Amino acid sequence: MNTTGHDNASGFDAATARDLLQDTERQVKHAVDIRGDVQFGAWGLAWVLGYLAIWWSTRTQDPYVGPAGWAFMILAVAMVSAIAVTVATITKASAGISGGSWKPGLYYGLTWGVGFLTWQVVMAAVAQAGVSAEVGGLLAGALPALIVAIIYCASAAVWEQDAFFVVGVWLAVSAAIGVWTGPSTMALVVGLLGGAGFGAGTLLSRRARA
Repeated sequence: MNTTGHDNASGFDAATARDLLQDTERQVKHAVDIRGDVQFGAWGLAWVLGYLAIWWSTRTQDPYVGPAGWAFMILAVAMVSAIAVTVATITKASAGISGGSWKPGLYYGLTWGVGFLTWQVVMAAVAQAGVSAEVGGLLAGALPALIVAIIYCASAAVWEQDAFFVVGVWLAVSAAIGVWTGPSTMALVVGLLGGAGFGAGTLLSRRARA
């Protein structure tokens, strides 16, 4: 039985099926667009402002005693603002997705809060243990970078965006380099290198969207 003529008559051949699948894939990707460029832009600004504030308040300390309260406040507000932008983009991307597929977006957003709350608990325990100001400064600067790096590396698999993995690895490397320079200089190194990494991530994400 010849079905070729019937398929051609109905207008649904292999090429049509392929185009339909490609259109569906594009629609799904658009529906779950998490706007990596927006996230990277927000985090880049927060990163530079927060870490440079820490560096500025400690740059002349000898011996090192730790950042001033106003510097911690700038870092905290910057980080919370960046997390808010991240959660907003994830929530928007997850809106309207039916079934249980919205859960990865929800869990992804909550992961940020869990990571940074854990950071605060760890720092409180470190202070309670009576570690030196230098060690506390190194942990305070390195842990946020590692948290963001790990989440971004995982995000590359979840959202299938290469820019997240690139930025995640770059932040991890920046933290690894920074801890060898001392607590004050580390804030400068991580702030500048991290800001450059987020800038590169923004460009990569926009190129991928285009």
